This record gives sequence, C-alpha cells and structure tokens, in this order.
Amino acid sequence: MDPNVQASYEQLLTLLVLFGRTAIQRQFVGFIIALVVAWLLSDGLWKLVGHRISAWGNVRLAENRQRYWQWGLLFVEFLAFPIIGLVIVDIMVGLFQLWGWLTAALEDLGGLFNFILPYRLLIVVLYILLGRKYMRVYHHRFLAPLFTLFVLHRIFSSLIDLEPLSQLTLLGFFDDPLTVGELLTAIIAVYFWIYLSRAVKDLLQQVIAPHTHADPNVIDAALTIGRYVVIVIGIVLVAAVLGVDPSTLAFISGGLSVGIGFGLQSIVSNFISGIVLLFEQSLRPGDVIEVNGILGTVARMGIRATTVRSFDNVELIVPNETLFSSTVTTYTQTSRITRIVMTIGVSYDSDPREVMEILLEAAQEHGQVREEPAPAVFFQDFGASSLDFHLAIWLDDPELRKRVPSDLRSMIWNKFEKRGIEIPFPQRDLHIRSGLPWDKLGIDGSETMEPIKS
Repeated sequence: MDPNVQASYEQLLTLLVLFGRTAIQRQFVGFIIALVVAWLLSDGLWKLVGHRISAWGNVRLAENRQRYWQWGLLFVEFLAFPIIGLVIVDIMVGLFQLWGWLTAALEDLGGLFNFILPYRLLIVVLYILLGRKYMRVYHHRFLAPLFTLFVLHRIFSSLIDLEPLSQLTLLGFFDDPLTVGELLTAIIAVYFWIYLSRAVKDLLQQVIAPHTHADPNVIDAALTIGRYVVIVIGIVLVAAVLGVDPSTLAFISGGLSVGIGFGLQSIVSNFISGIVLLFEQSLRPGDVIEVNGILGTVARMGIRATTVRSFDNVELIVPNETLFSSTVTTYTQTSRITRIVMTIGVSYDSDPREVMEILLEAAQEHGQVREEPAPAVFFQDFGASSLDFHLAIWLDDPELRKRVPSDLRSMIWNKFEKRGIEIPFPQRDLHIRSGLPWDKLGIDGSETMEPIKS
C-alpha cells in the first residue's frame, strides 16, 4: 500500500478516535453553543434592529455627524460577534473548570475568535475607505473565502497531520503525478487570482485614474484587457506548476479550437466584439443608448456582454456581438445635448401666430430647456382636422427626453385653456345630397322599398 494512503488512513482513524471521546465531544458542543449564542446576540439581533438604529441617526443627528454615526455602527455590527464570542467562551471555560471537565480543546477552538476580531476590524476599515459598493463584492467573494480557508486549515492541522493527505496521487499521466494538495492549491490559486486581478483593476481605476489626464474610458478599456491577460498568464503558470508540459497545453488548445469551431462561435464572437468595442470607443460607460427599443445607460462593458441599465432601473445584458453588428442609437457619442421635436395640433379656428407665441413661451419658461440653441416653433402643415405645429427644444441630458416633454404638454394645455384655443380630435363632416329625382337615382318611383327585416 502507498505510504501516503496508509498514513492518511491512520490519521482518519486517529480523528475518529479523538471525536469518539466524551471529553472532546463535550468541548466541541460547548464551542458550538458559544458560536450560536454569539451570533444570536450580535448578527441576528443586528438584522432585527440595525436599520432602525441607523435611521434614528440619520433623522436626529446633524448632517456632518451622520457619517461618524454610520462608521460607529459599522464597528458595532462587525466587532460584536467576536467580542461576545470571546466572553462566552471564557464563561464556558470557567463552567467546565468548575465542573471538573477538560478545557484544552475548548480553549483552542475559542482562540478562533482572536483571529476573527482583527479580521473583522480590517473589514470595517476597508468598508470605510473603499465604500460599500466595492467591499460587498470583495468581502463575500475574496476576503471571506480566504479567511475561511485559513480557519479550516488551522483547525484540521491542529487535529491531524495534513501532509500525507496532501501527497495522495490523483493522476499520473503528467511528468509529475498530480496530488490532492497540488489540485486544491491550483483551484484555490486560480479562484483568488481572478478576484485579485479584479481588485487591482478597480483599485487602479478608482485611485490612480482620477489623477491622470487620460480619457477614463480608454483607461477602463486598457485595464479590462490587462486583467484578462493577467488571468490567462496566471492559469498558464498554475498549469506549469501542476507539471503540464507545453505539448499537453498544445493538445488541449487543439481540442479547444475544435470545440470553438462547433459550439463556441458565439462566445468567441462576443469576446472579439468586446475587445473591438473597448478599443474603438464607439460605446462607453455612461453613454445613453437605445437598443431593442429600450432607452438606457451603459453601466458596464465586459469582454462577453455589456450591461445597459434602463431608466426603469432594469439591467439588460446585451451580447457584444449584438452591439457590434447591429444598429445602435446613441445619444451621447460626441455630446449629451439632444434635440426633441414635439407635435401639437390646434383647431382651424385658432390664430397660428398666437399658437406659435404660446408654444415658444412655454419652452422658454421651462428651466431645463436650453437657451442656446434656442427653442423653435414651426408651422408644419394643414392637417385633416388640425393645424399642426412642431416645437423643437434642446436638452442637456438624454435622460430628460420623457420628463421635460411631459411638463411642456401640461404647460401648453393650461395656456391653451386660458386663451380659448382648442386641441381638436379627428372629425368628419357627412353631407347628404337631397332633391334629386328618382330616375336619376335609378329607382322607379312606382316601386316601394322592401321593409328591412331584422
């Protein structure tokens, strides 16, 4: 039998024997109780009353003190759990000693709260420095998994020797056999490498980019491409550490090329389209565009897809190939100033000059209509039921394309009502011709019409 397998089996038996002892079980249960009680008194209670305490500070405190109030609540929210846990473990240890029970394992497990306390203190500082927007992502997807791995490694390494288990061979077709430890290390390294590259990208974009004179969109494109290049380099390095030789990588690349030819065309097309869009700068984060009949703002541009947030706060995930190969209306490519033309119809009894004055007056009174270029009114046409006018206005932001015309229609309606100007609805005049002789109508006067049967 493989010595590593034999050693791992013996370690497993040792672990089973250890947890089979009543004293160890008692201390383990005591630690679980300390964990549950600490959570109920800190995180669980905070979820019930935390938002009320936060709202109280926002209402009662001055604006310049609300920030410090929120920072203090962050410390309470994150540090209450480890502090309460340490207190409860000390109480449990005292009770165990009073009852004459062993406490070594309980004290060792309770020492985990000594690691949780500085970890959560670091989290609070990062929340204050970086803000909740970025820390929500990196807290739960990077820092928390990293700390969890550290805690699990510390627990198991204190109970058994992990070295024989990590040397167990899984695969042997590489130059060097692939062991359990190498596989777990590779998976963990790739995961954290991906999120670390994202963290570095966001850090450079938020800290360094604002102090340069380069176009922020160009910086974003370069950092995005650089992040994916770094990820690819990291995967290649991990493969090299695992003992994968270049010929194996070439074989895998050949297989991937066949897969790309059959099933991954859309993915590759989106990837290439994303690279072109990022460097071409035909679309940029913050641009107002219309895609598939929906008006929205480009929130984020990725390699595979672009996120567009509509004015209803609905996020659309649009494949880059769609944006690259189809017609997309953009309102902010060179300028955010946009022009809107409103159609207004009035009765034929109205004075066209008076109507034009009213329309121009309403546009000039609205505070969000630009003075330059100035609004303009055009007598468009003699309609079937109305005199048709066009009111052309300019706005500073495409996001106002719905709200400002709505305001103007209300203002125009009130002004028309005061001046007695009617906004007509479609009408038809029916003229009945009478007085023609029956023979002209092709009817014999002696004939009578049949009654209409229902």
